[in-house]
Amino acid sequence: IILKKCPDILSIYKNRYKYYQIDEGQDLSRVQFEILKIFCSSKDSNLFIVADDDQSIYGFRGAEPKCIFELDEYYEGLKIYRLENNYRSTKNIVELSSKLIKINQLRYDKFHKTSNPSYKNPTILNVEDEIEQLKFLEKTVNKHLMENHTVAILYRSNLSSISVVEMFTRKGIPFELRQNRVHFFQHWVIQDIISFLRFALDPYDYESFSRIYYKMNRYISKAMMENSLKYQYQLPVIKSILKTSELQPFQKIKLNDLTKEFKTLSKMKPLRALKYIEDEFKYFGNIKGSSERAGVSLDYYYNLFGVLKTLSVSCHSISEFLGLLEELSLNFENTKVFNKRDKNPVNLITMHSSKGLEYDVVIMIDLINREIPGEGALKNDRNQDENPIEEERRLFYVGMTRAKRWLYMVCPQYVNDISEARSTFVNEVVSILNEEQMDNIIEGRIIEHKKYGKGIISSINKKSGRTFIGVDFKGRTRMLDLDVCLENGIITL
Repeated sequence: IILKKCPDILSIYKNRYKYYQIDEGQDLSRVQFEILKIFCSSKDSNLFIVADDDQSIYGFRGAEPKCIFELDEYYEGLKIYRLENNYRSTKNIVELSSKLIKINQLRYDKFHKTSNPSYKNPTILNVEDEIEQLKFLEKTVNKHLMENHTVAILYRSNLSSISVVEMFTRKGIPFELRQNRVHFFQHWVIQDIISFLRFALDPYDYESFSRIYYKMNRYISKAMMENSLKYQYQLPVIKSILKTSELQPFQKIKLNDLTKEFKTLSKMKPLRALKYIEDEFKYFGNIKGSSERAGVSLDYYYNLFGVLKTLSVSCHSISEFLGLLEELSLNFENTKVFNKRDKNPVNLITMHSSKGLEYDVVIMIDLINREIPGEGALKNDRNQDENPIEEERRLFYVGMTRAKRWLYMVCPQYVNDISEARSTFVNEVVSILNEEQMDNIIEGRIIEHKKYGKGIISSINKKSGRTFIGVDFKGRTRMLDLDVCLENGIITL
């Protein structure tokens, strides 16, 4: 507004600077673009912009990639120079990521290429659950560190880093955490669960009990809790309630049973204790109202709880588990946590923060639809709004192109015991890879099967939209579902 209403001020700045250069132009906001047009009129030839529309991933900060597509409409004689050569990644990664990003509609068409040789296609791994994902990470990371490769683990949400940090710390794997602080441990749901566990260990813990007494369906009122304060720290909390309140017989029975429940809970292994809080105390049913009032999906709170369950697997007692949570909370207070004696730590980083970086090995984890592209983007896509899902695809593309040589995509089939759909972007990658492989499927071609060894394709048949091949393994012909074999790496050409 100042620049528009005060031409004298605008003139000062226009006279001060003869040329203007914009870096990361794909991240211009609409306001920034309008300011740019004020400084650089449509007839001036004094503007140079460097931008990659395929890496516009900051819409949540106000970035609007449409701005750079409007440049040629506003600036006369605009020239576009396409920098299409990739000096980082193998030919496989460059060509695959290029085909993926070309699914987007809002972009300048480019022919990505590289003089780097082909190496191997990305490894796509469908693991059973979060625990199997961690086992894969341990094995794969150790293998690459032994060969002195730089390694990064990328994820969409900071929550994904918590169980990885715990496992790496426990296994002595050096790592560096590149992110802002995680507020997971301070979240009220996590503090509630911790209060359940603390009270199980200490029946005198009034503070913990006052946090949870109305979240477990045991008929305890606020007045009963307030009355019990008369004997605070002199009697166990539940005994104090029994002594200070006029109770119905059924209430006394419930409270006596509750004492026994917490005593039993204190002896459980952490994972079982968490399931007890979930199933027997009906914790999530009791916070449903809070979830609705806050406008936050109950699934989000349940996801936080799922992280706790994953962390609990390595602990044998509740006291050990509480100690682990305290230690992790302190670790996440620092923006970097790593073994300083090691010169090559594994980098733990969000996909957003990885932009501009590169590593020999990139492992993308938690590749499920709920994480990326996320339910919101999928819903908008179904409503014909492609902008959110295209930005999420750009983010996935950024993650893929951080890899110089090795790229792994890990997809848990269950998270927190709930079946999860694999990320639609992984499905797109699989489709591209299968399409490339299909071109090489001809009769007489020699293939290698993981179990049966070398064989010769003797027949190719299509049925109900699927392709089946007959393969001669030393005189015995076996029929194979080609799509399943290619997707799971069962056969190689």
